[in-house]
Formats: sequence, structure tokens, C-alpha cells
Amino acid sequence: MAISMDDLKKIDLFGDIEFEQLPRELEEARIKEFSPGEVILSPEKENRSIYFLLSGQLAVHLERPDSQMLRTIEPGDCVGELSLIEEINPSAYVLVRKSSRLLKLSNETLWEMVFDDGRIAKNLLSAISKRLLLNTQLILQEKVQSKKLEQFAMVDGLTGIYNRRWFDKAMSRHSNRYQHCQETFTLCMVDVDHFKHYNDEYGHQAGDVALATLAKVLSESVRPTDFVARYGGEEFAVILPGTGVTDAEIVATRLCSAVKQAGIVMSDGTPLPSITISMGLAQMCPGYTPTNLIEAADKELYRAKEGGRDRFCTCHLK
Repeated sequence: MAISMDDLKKIDLFGDIEFEQLPRELEEARIKEFSPGEVILSPEKENRSIYFLLSGQLAVHLERPDSQMLRTIEPGDCVGELSLIEEINPSAYVLVRKSSRLLKLSNETLWEMVFDDGRIAKNLLSAISKRLLLNTQLILQEKVQSKKLEQFAMVDGLTGIYNRRWFDKAMSRHSNRYQHCQETFTLCMVDVDHFKHYNDEYGHQAGDVALATLAKVLSESVRPTDFVARYGGEEFAVILPGTGVTDAEIVATRLCSAVKQAGIVMSDGTPLPSITISMGLAQMCPGYTPTNLIEAADKELYRAKEGGRDRFCTCHLK
């Protein structure tokens, strides 16, 4: 099917140009019809043409033809111009999404038209600029989305605070800071007293509410510069940057009291018994790794439990 002047006006590259007659380079150009699913461009094949969409719709996929669609190509737009100019394989797959009519121009024909008519050269430059801007916006959106997903992966689904993955990374960061800047910190390991009995007595939903309440109380009872994470199960961790064990003991006293006094209420308004916590405190010191510090705090945590619970024990520096 030969191209007509009406078809020419549908193409952004020529749409605002008043041609008295069809450009000679397009006299032999033909329009092809494509069915849904057909591949127009592929990173696996060299591209030596530019395609103009007259009707229908195309889809761009990055990784594979069956991967998530990145965006669509609408009538008037073109595809293949960047790979054509840069003389590289296409960076994405372009598939027919809806039955489409496309005008295909070879590399040679495109450049003949550009050199013959400065208006076409200007429109081509504009089209390339828009495509580069769009690609940049897509990359930025992808980075934002990736960051959001990364942040989501660091948050505990039940309590909404940091999870074990984040905690491990944070411990490594604070340990490195200590090694380089001697900026000390104290780790508090926290465990709910008799939590198995609480679950057995009131149900797992009640236990979940108790853990969520505990996370909220811990987060609200420390400084904005302190960090609370769910270590696993009913065990939590509190990192106190720039804090030695003496000051950390003041914080631990406040946390134990705040948790004991906190009301625990089901979503339907049913009140539940309060909980208590046991804590183990250990301060970062020379020769310690994050693992050593966790082990030291855990040892004190178990000592607090053996001592009657609802209390804390501290590993004092020698």
C-alpha cells in the first residue's frame, strides 16, 4: 500500500510541513500492516530502518518480549531512530499491541530527506530530543521505584518498623563508624516476656497486636536519632548511637516502664492484658564485631530473664 498525503500528515516528523506534493523519497515508500504480537524491533537484530506508526498501537518491553510493558507508542510517533542514528542494535523490544499500519523508511531514505529539507532535519532533532527526555524520565522513575522497593524490603510487615535485613546493614555501618571515628553506640536486645503463653492464652491475632503495640511504644520512647528494629519473632533491637551503657540504662528503664503501662487493644476495641519486656545492653568496644556485640547483648538479655524478667541487665566494659 503506497503512502498518501493524508498518511503523511499523521506522522509527527512531517505533520506540520505543508508539502505541495509527496516528497520524491516517499514516492516508492510502502505501508505495511502488522498483527498483534509481531516484533518490530529487537535487541537481537540490527536495525537499519525507522518506523512511523500511522494507526494502531505498539508496546515497548525492556528485558524480554513477555516482560512488563515499559510504555506504548501511539500513532504519529516513530521507533528505531536512536538505534539507526547511533548504528547500534535496539535497546528494547517493540511489539505490535493492536493491529497497526506502519511506514518503514530505510536509513538511506531518511538521510536523503533530512539533507534535502531542513524542516525535516529540525523535526527529527526535536523527536530525538523528546525521546531522550522521555528515556531520562523513565530511568528516574525506575530509580525512584527501585528505591521504594528497597525501602519496603527493609520494613517489617507486621510492625511497620525496620526488619532484620535493615538491622544487619545498620550494625555494619555503625561498627565501621566506630572503627574509623571511635563513635560508640549501645545495642539493646529486647524480648517479650512469656510471649508463647500470651499467644496460647489470647490467640495469635492478639499476639500480633501486642507486637505491633510494642514496636510503636519502643519507637515513640527513643530519640529520633535512635533506631528500633524487629530482630525476629518477639525479639527486637534498639540501636542507641553516641550512647554509652550508663546513659543506655536510663533509656532501658524508660522503655520497660512505657511498655508495661501501654494499653493493648484489638481492632474491635477489646482490651488485652499488658506485656513486659526483658532487655540486654552492650556497648561497642575495641575488638568487637557486630556479631560479638549482639552475642554480648543477648547474654545479658537471658540473664535478665533468669533474674525474674521485666528488667534489664548490662554488659559493663572491663
